[in-house]
Amino acid sequence: MAAENRSHENPLLAEDYERNGLSSISTLRSTQPVSRAAQSLMPVPGVRYYTFAGHLPGTHPPSDGFVPLASALIPGATSTTIVKDGHQLYLNDEVLEKIVEILRQP
Repeated sequence: MAAENRSHENPLLAEDYERNGLSSISTLRSTQPVSRAAQSLMPVPGVRYYTFAGHLPGTHPPSDGFVPLASALIPGATSTTIVKDGHQLYLNDEVLEKIVEILRQP
């Protein structure tokens, strides 16, 4: 289907996907066209948001083993929680406690 509809492709996306492939990791790069577009869409003024990120000691650049720490942080967050952990933060007790604390806020 894609091959039959090349005229509808965004040339920047096509070039990026050709060069870097399409995966959940490759689309997180700050230079990736969809990632750049998404950064301009959020956050909406007046909406509180929080960021959570893992950092495995010894990773260079700092990351959770998959996502670079720099791409996991969103400027202007009400709070940012960085824990010494990997990519599965939903299993981290510190993160879960912070989420419960946030949900209890008025």
